[in-house]
Amino acid sequence: MFMFDPSKMLILAPSIFDNYFYSTFMIMYHVFDDFKVMEGDIIVVKPYLQNIIEKYSEVDEFLKDYEDIDTIIITGVGSTIFGTAAFAKTVANILMKPVAGIVSGYGSLDIFQEAVEGYYKLVQKSTRKTTTVYPTKSKCNEDMYVENVKDSEVLMELLQKNCSNIKMLVGHSKGALSISNTLFGLENKSIGIDREIEIVTFGCPVRLPDEYDNTKQYLGIFDWFLGGVNKTLDNKKYELVYTAGHTTNMIFPYHMPVELLLSKK
Repeated sequence: MFMFDPSKMLILAPSIFDNYFYSTFMIMYHVFDDFKVMEGDIIVVKPYLQNIIEKYSEVDEFLKDYEDIDTIIITGVGSTIFGTAAFAKTVANILMKPVAGIVSGYGSLDIFQEAVEGYYKLVQKSTRKTTTVYPTKSKCNEDMYVENVKDSEVLMELLQKNCSNIKMLVGHSKGALSISNTLFGLENKSIGIDREIEIVTFGCPVRLPDEYDNTKQYLGIFDWFLGGVNKTLDNKKYELVYTAGHTTNMIFPYHMPVELLLSKK
């Protein structure tokens, strides 16, 4: 199978998926300090009029400057650094503080590879829990974890090195699956983090290790394909949003109202 694996990619404009699924108009006048990007890079986005977006290729470099950032976001299939920045800007404006985002892909260039990874690796592996009887919880965690998912690996490293400061994880679409995969990986490796960390997902309710119950998961009632097909959580454990589809872009009607739901206590 074709695998898109650039050493570094020059991304100069949002993909069509960035523009549809995320509020890219919010970063229209923002300045990126580096357009050469790899999947797994970390960006820092600040709220409101602060328009410099910083990029880090190593977790340690990021933590040196921004150890106190407590919210991490991951976007879905088809997004680039622009989609990550736009979703991070939305969250930063709501929370009124800087947010870090993990770049999850290269837009149209690797959309097929990302979609395959999302559905055939993460979704199919996660749904096995409902049909498989495991002798121990550790065996279940081991079987649920998918290795070599770049954004999951970066998030895992962040949580290992800075778990005392990270208080919230926010995922949209495949980003929610990557968060789930990270947490199963940590449980599999017996790496302890704060189980009270808040986990918020949009457009893809996901199964999480039993230890994590500080969660809010949302699925739009019109999101029957991208969200409905890929969800790995049963119908009793997430909230249906009756006026929403899969997009979070505020310029579209029937968007997932992240700006309202994330601020809801």
